[in-house]
Amino acid sequence: MSAQFDETNNVDLGTGLNVSGSEISVSARVYLDSGVGPNDARIMIKGSGTGADDNPWGLRISQSGDRAQFNARIGGTNIITSLAGVPTLSTGVWHHLVGVRRGNAVEIWVNGLLENSNGDVGGDIDTNTDEVWLGDQPPSNGRAFDGRIALPELYDRALTGAEILSKFNQQGLDLNTDSLLSRYLLDEETPGTTIGASVVVDSGPSREPNGSGELTPAYGSDEAIIFRRRYR
Repeated sequence: MSAQFDETNNVDLGTGLNVSGSEISVSARVYLDSGVGPNDARIMIKGSGTGADDNPWGLRISQSGDRAQFNARIGGTNIITSLAGVPTLSTGVWHHLVGVRRGNAVEIWVNGLLENSNGDVGGDIDTNTDEVWLGDQPPSNGRAFDGRIALPELYDRALTGAEILSKFNQQGLDLNTDSLLSRYLLDEETPGTTIGASVVVDSGPSREPNGSGELTPAYGSDEAIIFRRRYR
């Protein structure tokens, strides 16, 4: 269950997804069709501008060595994980990425392993009314992701190392719903399709995905849909 993204495709998930408190986890499986550049590539990110300081939180791939990064903005101060020690993401294979804010630190996990952690100023994660984007942000500003994204998730707590490793081992298909704000099952099917025996909500190309703001799928056509399940 994944969706193809390139320089012309992105999904606007609306404005209502905010994390209240000091913890967050953003998880996704990604498959790169090409290397990143000349700017970073956005996977799942909240914000309206291209700079890291414009984003309350975001999971991305740096143009410097095709390495994963995660940022969280705390009280107006942006903290982003360093690239030191983070492995290059190869093209043509799947990778599992998780960005976490835990305690007074932001972390980036790659394929079940903690690869970098940066200390921060302490406090709650910033909120705003900006959109959350998949595959780009904002559109047409050179931050497009080229490849496939599967099972992007947002939690309002810090996943444990064991939980992250479980996600990697199960290719993201675990059923962990503790503090899960949203999980997106991306699939190129006709609106209304049910995936397996799961009870899903078809957000559709014209529905509101979160009760605030519209879903605007610039990706694909009306048959490129998002299934969203909410556990709260």
